[in-house]
Amino acid sequence: IDKEFVARRAAGIERFRQAIASFAPEAAASLTGIEARRIERIAHEFAANRPAIAVAGGAACGHAHSLPAAAAAGALNALAGSYGIPGGVWF
Repeated sequence: IDKEFVARRAAGIERFRQAIASFAPEAAASLTGIEARRIERIAHEFAANRPAIAVAGGAACGHAHSLPAAAAAGALNALAGSYGIPGGVWF
């Protein structure tokens, strides 16, 4: 987590943490079929490479759960501090 960005720009972070608490890598693994250690490895790689950008599009946005998929990508970009930086996400 980019703590500076989150403190400055992410209102409601505690509520968000509570909402995602049940999605630890082991829980996500049982829902997705992707091994927990692989989820953790990818998360660490994402966090270690700045700017890291998550993009929701294509198949992720072509079904009934497309809005949550796009919101998750946006949240991940915010947690990584990828908004408003060179190579990051700009609006």
